[in-house]
Amino acid sequence: MTKEVYWLDKLSIYSTIKLVLTLLINFNSKTNEINYLSYTNKGKLIFFISIKILKIINKKVVHKFVNYDFYNLRHANKEKSTFNMDLEVDLICKRITSKLINNIRIDNFNNTTLQQNYRTKHFHLYIERSMSYEIYNTVLNLYVISLLNIKNKTQNYNLIIKNNIFMNDILKDFSIYNKNKIKTYGNFREFISWLKIITGLMFQIKKSIYYYFSYKTKKLLIFNKRTKDFEKDDISKIKIAVQYSRGLNLDRRNDIFWYEGSKLLPEQILIYSNRKRFPITPEDKKLISESGFKYINLYSWKPKKSSLNYLKNLLSIIPLFFRIVKASIKNNNYWWISKVSIQLYRKTSYWQFFFQENNVGIHIHYLSNTPQVVTRVLAIEKNQGIDVVYQWSSGDFMVPMRGRVLSSHIYFAWGQFIINPLKSQSSSEDIILISGHISSNLAYKKFNYKNKVQNIDKFKICIFDSSYSREIYFTKAMMLEFYSTLINLATQDDNIHLILKYKGPNENPDNLKELIPSINKLKARNQYTIIDWKTSTFEASRLSDITISLGVNSAGIESALTGKRSIHFDLSLMKNGYPTLYKNLSSSIFINKALLVQSLKNYKNNPSSVPNFGDHNSALKSIDPFQDGKSHIRIGKYFEWFLKNRENGSSMKISMINAAENYSKEFGRENVITNDI
Repeated sequence: MTKEVYWLDKLSIYSTIKLVLTLLINFNSKTNEINYLSYTNKGKLIFFISIKILKIINKKVVHKFVNYDFYNLRHANKEKSTFNMDLEVDLICKRITSKLINNIRIDNFNNTTLQQNYRTKHFHLYIERSMSYEIYNTVLNLYVISLLNIKNKTQNYNLIIKNNIFMNDILKDFSIYNKNKIKTYGNFREFISWLKIITGLMFQIKKSIYYYFSYKTKKLLIFNKRTKDFEKDDISKIKIAVQYSRGLNLDRRNDIFWYEGSKLLPEQILIYSNRKRFPITPEDKKLISESGFKYINLYSWKPKKSSLNYLKNLLSIIPLFFRIVKASIKNNNYWWISKVSIQLYRKTSYWQFFFQENNVGIHIHYLSNTPQVVTRVLAIEKNQGIDVVYQWSSGDFMVPMRGRVLSSHIYFAWGQFIINPLKSQSSSEDIILISGHISSNLAYKKFNYKNKVQNIDKFKICIFDSSYSREIYFTKAMMLEFYSTLINLATQDDNIHLILKYKGPNENPDNLKELIPSINKLKARNQYTIIDWKTSTFEASRLSDITISLGVNSAGIESALTGKRSIHFDLSLMKNGYPTLYKNLSSSIFINKALLVQSLKNYKNNPSSVPNFGDHNSALKSIDPFQDGKSHIRIGKYFEWFLKNRENGSSMKISMINAAENYSKEFGRENVITNDI
């Protein structure tokens, strides 16, 4: 009796149909082992119905959902490092993307087909990152299936995987697979994508026609002077548009940390929200109203004064569409670029008129990892404004293709340590300004503590975890080992108290069923306190004697900026992500669990017995060269200089350069890095 092994990337309706047809055609196979990495509910239902039918015709099927975890798979990889595994997937994407871009000649497409005068470096970055996202899931699934079969010592197996428009190019990088054993299934993704784009564009044009006539009708009906004066006053000064994400509470990481140093009037601040993940809170709405800021919910915003120009701009996509179709017929590779380029055009148009109508000269937001941020950069350039981002995390640029997408005119970096990782990947920023940690003022802030833990007379360890997922360098299995190690340490020593500051609502360790019995035991012995995830790292770390973070992450670095001893428990082996910090923090980074536990015991009993334990002094200058808690003042000063130049009639480019010169003179030439502008 022959046995066939099948691997599916996802058990869906389409993959199940493909699988069943394959099993029916294969007459020699009586036993079939089916493994799948993920599933949809409908796909699973059809699959189980199909199993019963196949059983009637004497086709035996055994199946298994393989809920893999990189940490458990690391021994199948020669690196034995989840970070290197994650990085390897990313580098495969980069390699494939680079070859595709070289073959497609996107610069020629930008200049002759789009004809939108997009700056080459921005357009190139947008296409590169969009392409990488397009192929990522396929690359990841092929990589994971190969590791699982190495681990299981399976050599002969069949693969059924969702088709990708770049599948042939992807498979060239996976020579381990026998192409005859690979079958792909379609899900009409490309057709659906084009349908969404066309219907979305038609809907956008329809709405813009309505906006234009409703605005004109309103203007005809309302003639009072008060309305006209209000509109004039509202746009008399250049504004800063702030994307709402982390809130406005100045005791925590927030979106307006720079306001104090900017000397801007409240009416120059426009807060807008457009992310469902970060809905604006009632407290922040009240603060906006009391402060005199302006607030716009972007989901309900529509152009008014510029509605006719917005409509004209959208209609100009029609000749662009015909140019794209013509170019794509001649070069088949252009179809995908055409799709993402139309999206680029649509979104850039939307942002352009949002910035124009609200007289926005500076758009500031934290660094994101989506290529869509490029649309805002292109949009504000058309309004002679600048897009500004700031370093959010120490790990912003550890992986080149799925790290943060830096395309802004101005990037505020904490310190020199982030520059080398940044330079190792594609970006299109104009000027880098080193400002110190953006929230460093919190390291010196006197908090009004209400937490009873500060009065507990025990050795207090503050624990910082991280976001995790099965396919990245921090995984659930790793998180369980991280927490278990420290919980077991506290269980054996009732003079230790653990303070848990978890990353976000999805990372609460109290929700991990594997840990609940141990956590409840510590709670009963008053050795465990969990604090609100929104509490700043700076505030949380001050409650402890020492902090321990998962891997080399921002929380541990921020703890060190407060003067605390900070340990990095690096189960993911992140040396390739932080080569400089690894070199300078050898006494603060631990990869061996037993050594970490023993060092903690020694430090607790006799701190002088473990010299330099958790000491970051040798690295702090590269992390934050100022260490004065005034980065918000420096950033605010740059905004002040830029806006003065613009209000005096200088162009965006000249204003940006002049403000950088002022920054250089006041804060040091070594803290200004100018690229091709």
